[in-house]
Amino acid sequence: MNPTKIPRCHDRKVGKPGIGGDRLSFLSDRILSRILSFLQTKHAVGTAVLSRRWKNRWTRVSSLNLDNSLATNGGTPSNQETRDLEFCRFVDRVLSEHQNLNSLRRFRFHFSLEHFKEEVSPDYWSKLELAAEESELEEIDVSFDGFDRFRHLSGMRRLPAAFYALRNLKQLKLERVVIVVTEDGSVFLPSLQILELLYVETMDCESLRRLISGCPILETAHLDNCYSNMDEKGTLTASLPYLKNLTIVGYTRKFFPIAIEAPSLEHLHIRYFLGFQWLGISQMPYLVSAWVEGRISDGCLIGFLNQICNAKEMCLRWETLAPLAVANGDVQLPSFPNLTRLTIKSDGCRSSLLHSLLSSAPKLQSLVIDLEFDGKFSAKNWKSEPACTPKCLLYSLEEIEIQDFVIKKDDMKMVAYLLKVGAVLKKVNVYLFDDDIGRDKKGLLSLLKLPRRSRACKVQTFLLGEEFYGDSNNDSDFDESDDFEDSDE
Repeated sequence: MNPTKIPRCHDRKVGKPGIGGDRLSFLSDRILSRILSFLQTKHAVGTAVLSRRWKNRWTRVSSLNLDNSLATNGGTPSNQETRDLEFCRFVDRVLSEHQNLNSLRRFRFHFSLEHFKEEVSPDYWSKLELAAEESELEEIDVSFDGFDRFRHLSGMRRLPAAFYALRNLKQLKLERVVIVVTEDGSVFLPSLQILELLYVETMDCESLRRLISGCPILETAHLDNCYSNMDEKGTLTASLPYLKNLTIVGYTRKFFPIAIEAPSLEHLHIRYFLGFQWLGISQMPYLVSAWVEGRISDGCLIGFLNQICNAKEMCLRWETLAPLAVANGDVQLPSFPNLTRLTIKSDGCRSSLLHSLLSSAPKLQSLVIDLEFDGKFSAKNWKSEPACTPKCLLYSLEEIEIQDFVIKKDDMKMVAYLLKVGAVLKKVNVYLFDDDIGRDKKGLLSLLKLPRRSRACKVQTFLLGEEFYGDSNNDSDFDESDDFEDSDE
C-alpha cells in the first residue's frame, strides 16, 4: 500500500455528507426544527452551543415541553427552592425568545413546587395569550402540583381566557388548574376531541358546564376529582352527541350531579364512593362496557341501570346494588340482553345477588367474581341454592374466574352450585388468596373433585398467578408428601 495515499474509509471531513459525515448539517431548517420539537425544551435549548446555525434554531420549534420535575427530585429544601427559581427564569427566557409562539402545536407545562418561600409571579400566560388568537395549538398539557401549599401563587394556576377559544385544539389535559368561565359562549373549542381534568378547581358548577358544553365534537372526557370551593347545588348538564368514552373518578370530594346526554357513548367508567348522582337523560344504545365501582344515589340507581342495560361488558360492586335489595334478599334488576362478560366485586358473593345478575343476563359467556378478601371476610353470604336455574348457566356461560378465593364453607357452596348447574362450562379458574389459608390441601382436593354437569369443564387453581393444582382428573398434580396446613373451616 502506498503510505502517502489515505484509504477511502478514513477520508472523512466534518460537514461532508455521506458515510461518517455530519448529516444533520445538511438537513433543511424545517426538518431540524421538527427534530428539536421531539426533545424536552431544555435539551433543545442546549443545542444553541453547537454552532452559529444552531444558536437560534430552538426558537422556532413547534413544541414546548417545560417540566421541572426532573430538577426537583431529592436535595435539601434550599436547593429545591433555588431550582424552582431557576426554572421560573428558564420559562421566562424560553417564552421571551421564542420567535413564533403562534406556530406552536404542542404545549406541555408541568411545574411541581416542593419548597418555595419567595413570592414570584412569572408572566407565563400573558406571552402565550397574546399569540392565542392566531395559534395553531393542537395539544395542551398543564399541571401545577404542590401549589395548594402556596396560596399566594394561586393566580398562576388560573387558565387564561384565550385558551378557551383555540380553534385547532384537539387534546386538553389540565391538572390542579383553576377554571373560571364567566359566561355562556366564552368557550368554543370546535376541534377538541380529548378532555382530561384532574383535581381541577372550579369556581362553580357553571364554569365546568360551560367548558364541557363548548366542546361540540368531544369524544373522550376524563373527570377526576374535580371540585368547587363554593357550596352550591348545580347540576352538570351537557349534550355531547359524539362522546364515546366517559370516566368519572371521585374519592376526596363530592362531585356535581351529572345529567349528560351521550347517545354515542361506548365506554363508561365510574369510580366514586360518596353517593354519586347520575341524572342522565338518554339511552346508550352503543354502550360496549360499563365499569361501575362505588355507590349511585338510591333515587338514581334504577334509572342508571336502565341506561347502561345495553352494555356488552359490565363490572358492578355489591355496594352499588345493595339499595335494591328487599326484605327476602332478592335484588330487583333490569334485563341486560347484550351482556356477555360480567365482573362482580364483593367481600363475599351473596347468593341472591349472583342469582339476580345471572338471571338478568341470558347471553352471559364469561363471569368474574372478585371476592376482594381483606382479612375481614364475611361468612354465610351464600345462603341457599336458587330455586330456578338462570338461562345463561344452561346455554351460554362457558368461563368462570374467581379471584381472592379462600377455602370456606359458603364459598365452596357457591362453586359447587356453579359446577352443578353449568351445562356448557369449559373452564373454571380459581385464584387463591395469597395467604397460608389458601394452601389447605384437603379443601383444594374437595374443590377440584366437585361434581360437574359439563364433562368439558376443567377446573384449575392458581396462586400468585401460577398454576397451583391442576384439574382433578390429572392425578399427577397431587403429591401426598407435600406439607400443607389443614383449614379449620
